[in-house]
Amino acid sequence: MLGHALTALAFWVPGWLGVAHPVAFLAAWLLLSAATWRLSGEGPPLVTLPAWSRQDTARWLSVQLLVLLFVAIPFSRVGERDADGSRLYRSYFTADVVWPIAMTH
Repeated sequence: MLGHALTALAFWVPGWLGVAHPVAFLAAWLLLSAATWRLSGEGPPLVTLPAWSRQDTARWLSVQLLVLLFVAIPFSRVGERDADGSRLYRSYFTADVVWPIAMTH
């Protein structure tokens, strides 16, 4: 959650400075990545995780399979053509992009 907020802030800065260009966004992201990498290497970890096992891998893969089963049918219709030949995009697909942008402007 913190990474998403920091990334949104880093992407907002070039626009605020009036240099909204892909290179500026990449530079902001690289600066943020370098700073967080440097700061996160200091001191003990905040959370000590247990060892990862084969059973954990099997459970993780089963969750990934369930996600694939849930989204396969709706996402298979993204971009299909209507009777006029126009490409259709469902609102739930574009809302994932539009909503965070609306919240940061």
